[in-house]
Parts: sequence; C-alpha cells; structure tokens
Amino acid sequence: MFPEESDHGELRLCRTCRDTIVRGGVREFRVTNGFVCPDKPSSLPRFNEVEERMVPPTIPFTNIQRLTHVYVLCGVRGQVINVPIDVQETLQLLPRSVPEGALVDVHRKRRLLAKTVYKSGMVCKKRIYTCLEYLVGTPAFGESNKQFA
Repeated sequence: MFPEESDHGELRLCRTCRDTIVRGGVREFRVTNGFVCPDKPSSLPRFNEVEERMVPPTIPFTNIQRLTHVYVLCGVRGQVINVPIDVQETLQLLPRSVPEGALVDVHRKRRLLAKTVYKSGMVCKKRIYTCLEYLVGTPAFGESNKQFA
C-alpha cells in the first residue's frame, strides 16, 4: 500500500525508484496516468503482509515474488487480473467474540479446497478497521465497498 519503512526511519526502495527520486521525479508512467502516491497518514498503523491482503477492494491474480536484490520489496511477474471482492464478506469471517485490540490467527489459501496455506499470520482487528475507515474516503476504494460493520 505504502513504501515500506524500516525500523531505522529510512525508506526501502528498489534501485529504479531510488534513482528516479534522486533525479527529482516520480516514475514517468505514473505521472502520465495521473497517479501520484499519497503520503501515508500518521493515523494508520504499520501493517504486516496478511493484514495488507485483507483490505484491498480487488484481489490481483498474479505471481508475486520477492525481489532477489532487495529483501523487503515484492515484484509482479506475468499478467495481472484484478477480481473485485466484497470487504464486508471478508470482515464477517473474522470472529466477533474476540476483543477489538486482540490478535486473530489468519490462514489465507489460494483455493478454498487447498490444503496448503498461502499466507498466515496474526491480524489485529483494530488495525484493519482503522485502515478501512481511511480507505472508504478514497476514490480508489470504489463505490461497492462503502459500508462495513
């Protein structure tokens, strides 16, 4: 969602993005398409990979791989097919009996019938709701996911 920030207060960028920023510009294709990354609001907490995958309004079906020269960044390989999802259904899968600030163990699978887990980790419901409250006000989130419980 936002560029990753390390524990030392420095941003981790790939070499191409870093060189472009040093030259004093945003990547050309982003400017051409009218896209400029917004600043991350200070009210948003830091998210792990599982929490980031729970809130987007679309699921990109593609091959996402870790870049070999940079440990933190991930890259996309092949075609990207965006499938819209209903965030309301995702939120209903979280247990309601858990307090708002508690952690929930989430296991994401690529297919419903798959036995192996694609991503797993602890998710904080409060962080997800904070992110959704911010995203509902943005035009990129879409009209279909304007309400959540």
